[in-house]
Amino acid sequence: MVIPAAVVLLPAGDRSRHRAASTEGSSNDEASPNARPIIKSIKERLLRFDAPGISLGLPGIIILTFALTSSNQDGWGSPEIISTLVVSICLLLAFALYQRHASSAILPVHLFKSSNFNLTLVLAINTYAVRQACTYFLTVQLQSFGNSPIHTSILFVPLGVSALISNTIAGRLVPILGARTMFILGWSLSIPGVLLFSFIEDNTSYWRFTFPAMILYIAGIGAVYITANFVVVSSASKSDQGAAAGVFNVALQVGGSILGLAVLTAIAQGIEKKYGLQDMPPGALSHVAYQSVYYSCVILCVIGLVISIFCISVPESMAGSIWKRKSVSRVPEANTRHGSSLEGTELQVATAMARH
Repeated sequence: MVIPAAVVLLPAGDRSRHRAASTEGSSNDEASPNARPIIKSIKERLLRFDAPGISLGLPGIIILTFALTSSNQDGWGSPEIISTLVVSICLLLAFALYQRHASSAILPVHLFKSSNFNLTLVLAINTYAVRQACTYFLTVQLQSFGNSPIHTSILFVPLGVSALISNTIAGRLVPILGARTMFILGWSLSIPGVLLFSFIEDNTSYWRFTFPAMILYIAGIGAVYITANFVVVSSASKSDQGAAAGVFNVALQVGGSILGLAVLTAIAQGIEKKYGLQDMPPGALSHVAYQSVYYSCVILCVIGLVISIFCISVPESMAGSIWKRKSVSRVPEANTRHGSSLEGTELQVATAMARH
């Protein structure tokens, strides 16, 4: 699917350059004019393939997710959980050390020297943590009320429609309103939406809480996600934009799987044990446990809002055209007033000189 789409959609390269390269290659190796470019391209891609980094980082994330997910079932003090946590931490530390000195690192370490880049990654992690947690726990909660899987999927249709519309609109609004305004708008929509989830019970109306909560929270999360993606890519240099986008997507998946599912599942199960509410149907949680998850998501949204207002340094290109127009419109007015005063001063000086 990807290769045919690339052939149809991507623009063709400069054929004259390819002809020149093939002509030059034929002068060096008349037997196989096209062999050298192909072999050279394959070698370059193999050298850029960071097999040791992938072998250390991917298992480390998977094992860490497994340990956090299984901790409340097997107990934090069980040998299985302790051993998997130790192994995952060792793998991730080895991955970080290797990336610092690797010639073709899959994770460019110099990107993390920018505090703005790191803070934007925190926003990405919070975004997908809230999204994955709310989607997963809301699905389980609605099914625990007696809804079938098909009925539950129908109840989620407004969420998908809202995500499609809001993401499309957010992508167009970012250049106009600017990144900081979009961040604030997104978190301001997400916080009341997630709070409404905490009021859902078996006897509450779908249209009173669940429906507006879905619309608000997914629209806000989508706005933050789109804007953070823009900021990460625009903040990086041209040579690092691909790597920055890759790191951003990894942060999304880590935030969703580890923080959004593993950690918040551990919190919910811990609340169940603390209040002695384990006598629930398999896979279901008590209302208090669901509330603990939604309140945790609200805290993540508030943290994201604070970072967006006080900590993120928005690039000049992401300041928003609407604010630039206002600042530009004020400058001519000031210049006009300044110019008129200068003209008045010049006229007074000329009159005084004439009298003299």
